[in-house]
Amino acid sequence: MVDERTALTNRLQALLKQYFPQALDLCGEELWRPLATAFLLKWPTLQAVQKAKPATLKVFYHLQGSRSPTLIARRLERLA
Repeated sequence: MVDERTALTNRLQALLKQYFPQALDLCGEELWRPLATAFLLKWPTLQAVQKAKPATLKVFYHLQGSRSPTLIARRLERLA
């Protein structure tokens, strides 16, 4: 199971580097975590996440357990 998860995560990471590299900063490098999955399901493209309001993103991160104001601010700056 661990090897399969690693293989799938590596594959997803390679695809994101090509098509949506900002996602690696916005949802974290650990793509197997629930935050990354929820983020990519909600905003599958850069255009989709750029349409979201900063307040919506802050609420999303907070609900997903990412409560560091510094980290959230850095992620929002990355989108600007």
